[in-house]
Amino acid sequence: MQDFVHPVDILLEEHRKISRHISNFSDLLEHPGEWEAAIRNAIQLINHDFVQHERREDILVTELERMMGAKMGPLEMVEKEHRQLDSLRKRFNKALEKIDLSQVQGDDPRILELLEIGNRLVWAKKSHFFKDERFLFAAARGALGAEKLREIAWQMEAI
Repeated sequence: MQDFVHPVDILLEEHRKISRHISNFSDLLEHPGEWEAAIRNAIQLINHDFVQHERREDILVTELERMMGAKMGPLEMVEKEHRQLDSLRKRFNKALEKIDLSQVQGDDPRILELLEIGNRLVWAKKSHFFKDERFLFAAARGALGAEKLREIAWQMEAI
């Protein structure tokens, strides 16, 4: 059989890549001259990278749910946090609709609202990553067999 990357390692690598970008977004208030570019990067991060990662993570969670039965413990936590992250993402996009990014003004309350929602989303994502790494991924490493892990990895790579 061909070697594969463990699904948990795929998700951990995504955590590392995303974390490098979100740490900069939380400091945005101190650099108003960089807001337009940073907000455009945040849009990509929030509406693409976060979503793609959650889709991959859901593949793992779904398989663990099949094996363990009802949603419980780390699985219940993941689902609850994904709903929270999705709600924050929708709020971010709704606030974004009110803003012309080419006319960003430092004292515009709409920008400050967007940054506040963005920061809440960033901290929620960081907290979610921490819990994934401490609980969900440990459960996945111990519970799934090699063939199932290969199947999950293949599905994740297909996204």
